[in-house]
This record gives sequence, structure tokens and C-alpha cells, in this order.
Amino acid sequence: YNGGFDIYALDAHFGAEATYDYYNDNYGWKSVDGAGAQKLKSLVHAGGGINAFWDGTYMSYLDGDAGMGVTPLTSLEVCGHELTHGVTENSSGLVYSCEPGGINESMSDIFGVTIRFLNIPNGTWFLGDQFNYLIRDMAHPNDFSNPDCYDGLYWSNCPEVHSGSGVGNYWYYLLTEGGEGVNDVGNSYFVEGIGLVDAGAIAFRANTVYLTPNSEYADFRDLSLQAAQDLFGDCSNQAVQTVNAWYAVNVGGPFDDAVTAIFSAPQTSFCTTTTAVTFINSSLNATGYTWDFGDGTTSTEQNPTHLYASEGVYTVSLIVTGVSLCNTADTLIKTDYI
Repeated sequence: YNGGFDIYALDAHFGAEATYDYYNDNYGWKSVDGAGAQKLKSLVHAGGGINAFWDGTYMSYLDGDAGMGVTPLTSLEVCGHELTHGVTENSSGLVYSCEPGGINESMSDIFGVTIRFLNIPNGTWFLGDQFNYLIRDMAHPNDFSNPDCYDGLYWSNCPEVHSGSGVGNYWYYLLTEGGEGVNDVGNSYFVEGIGLVDAGAIAFRANTVYLTPNSEYADFRDLSLQAAQDLFGDCSNQAVQTVNAWYAVNVGGPFDDAVTAIFSAPQTSFCTTTTAVTFINSSLNATGYTWDFGDGTTSTEQNPTHLYASEGVYTVSLIVTGVSLCNTADTLIKTDYI
């Protein structure tokens, strides 16, 4: 309380307003049911404990734990998260167990964090940092013992729903921000981020148009691709990155209808002035390769090993060509890579 004014009631009201506005302004989806149902009621100070929930009628926010420094759970990402359960209840109807339950929780994390990013300047990929109790990190699910890869570390065949959200959360993080690496099953991936607006639109359409109560992650992969193609085109970058982000979390293969440049080097920093660097080419549908190593030399080998003779920082690029349904060439530039 601050001078008799309940700031947590204000937070809950603002969170409901921001969530309503996000869905309405971006997708014309009004309230939790898409038709303007007057259900955005919030109960604050609903008891002690670290929890918040949507019960199908109204929101309840518990008061946290003062002894642990945990304040009431009326943070914006939690408001968006819980009200999105109402959206899911009235659209895909994802059941709340095993993989469908994990996707249900992931949808709520996705839109809770998105709404926060779009409304206030201190957005993060955490859930809980605003009330001093970190619950999950969509950018690093493993840090909270949640999987970031299907069949990878912390995955189970029927995951607890909050844990099972990690795969969908990391997919969305990569689709939004981009990233590259090697996942838990040994697949090298590269994802070019498409931003919150486009990524959110794809997730929303998948949830409200295509997903069904018993959809699993393989279904989510295929249906989010359909959503991306509906919105942006069959061969759009958004469709390509949607699939490649799923490949990064081991749900399905990479987008196979486009020539795509992908490369990496096992080591990128060296302490000697004459160094041989091996490049691993993981490009898709490519038959021709043109490398520029950043030091004035080039190569047309598929997997070259290049000798850098002078100290420096080098930008490396790869142009690939081939034949596919979507394009015939692609370029990947990694600035200051070696």
C-alpha cells in the first residue's frame, strides 16, 4: 500500500487492460473469448503464497512471501500469462497435461512476456523477476531444469506442464531473437530472428485457428508453419525461420524448400598469429559455395580449412546456390567472427 492506495490492484488492472489491448489491437480478438466477454476481473491479495491463476471466471493473485522478499504476483508478464489461459480455453482448448499442457503453458509464457516487452521498457525473457522470484527463463530454460530441446536434457515423455513449456518457450525465443548452436541431440542450427510482432502473430494464429485440445509438439510445429504461410507466404522468411526454430529444439527437420546458408567453426578465437580454421558447412539444398574469409581470400570448397596468417578480427561470409522451390541462393555473413 502507498498512502492507502493499493498499487497491486492498479498493477492487476493495468495488466488486464494491456492484455485486452494486445489481443484486440493486433488480432481483433476481444477479451478472453474473442467476443468481448466481460470476464477480466482480478482478485488481489487472494491469500499468502507464490502463485496466481485463472479459474475460468476471474484472476487471482496471491501475496507472495514477504519473508523471502517476494511481492504480490501482479507483474505484467503474469497478468498476460494467466489471461492467455482464458484465450487458450476459448480457442484451441489445449488439455492441461503432458505435451498439450506444456504447449498450453508455453502459450501463456509467450504472450505474457510479449505483452510485457511491448508495454514497458524493462522487458526480459524471465517470468517472475518483477516480484523477486524467478520462475522460468525462456531464453535459458535449462537454468530452471526445464528442457530447451525435445528428447533433450530435462525432457520426459509426459512432462509436467510447466516444465514441458520449455521447448515451446525456447522455440519462441529463437524465432523472435535468433540464435545458433548445437542442440542436445547434436544438430547444428541457425535461426534468424523475426521479431516479437511477427512471431506473436504466428503463435496467436496457431493457437486460435489450428491447434486442438490434444495437439502435441509435432502438431504445433506443422500448424505454426501453416500459420506463418497463411500470414506471410509459403516461402517467406517468417515461414523458413518458424521451421528452423523448431529444428533447433528438435521438433521436425529444417525448412527443406529453400536454399539456406548455414556454417560454423568449432573454434573462433586463437592465440597464435598463424592459425588454420576449419569451417563446417551445414547449408541446405546447396550445390555451389563461395566463401569470403575476410582477409582478402576466398574459396569454393564445401568445407574449407583456411589459414589466417595475420593477427586481426575477420568477418566471414558464405554465399550458397542451388535449386529449390523457394529460392536459388542465400548469403550468411558473420561479422567479426574469427
